[in-house]
Amino acid sequence: MRDICCCDCNCNCNCMSRCIIQGPTGPQGPQGIQGPTGATGMQGIQGPIGPTGMQGIQGIQGPTGPTGLTASIFFGSFFSETSQTVPAGSDVAFNTTDFVASGVSINATGTIFTVANTGFYNVDFGVDAAGSLPPPVIQLYANGAPVLGTNVQVATLNTITTAVKTIFLTAGSTLEFRVISGSLTLMSGITNAYMNITYLTA
Repeated sequence: MRDICCCDCNCNCNCMSRCIIQGPTGPQGPQGIQGPTGATGMQGIQGPIGPTGMQGIQGIQGPTGPTGLTASIFFGSFFSETSQTVPAGSDVAFNTTDFVASGVSINATGTIFTVANTGFYNVDFGVDAAGSLPPPVIQLYANGAPVLGTNVQVATLNTITTAVKTIFLTAGSTLEFRVISGSLTLMSGITNAYMNITYLTA
């Protein structure tokens, strides 16, 4: 036989003394201690590259650099328009200075050029000769000696024969444009010979 609560029998008996009534929920207890940290998870994939940031402001101007070396310009340009016949062993004469020469001079007869500065020079020379047989050969001379690689046989009538040479000259050195074989005939009324001497570097 079970105990009967008044809620079961609705009588006036003393069964109320045997009813169990649930009380209210008690307050929450304190938080427990934190457990140990778990293992580190795997690294995630790299995210996309973000947009380019704004350009920074311009930095201040740096100091002025040292002054460079001063360029030295020495040159001479000469030509001939006079009729002349130049035998072997003689120099071609130049009667006109094309530009105001600087550091290069020519003697009174127009046959010897002198440089005032030591350095490398580019020498460009040529003739436009009348035809003659056998064809004459011309050559550049420096300080009275032939410059290797500058001997050129003069071409036929109305053809300009030229040669170019870079040579090292000391201050006071001389240059000559010489006929070394045959006889060179130059006609008047045209530029029949020229000599350009240009300083390159020390």
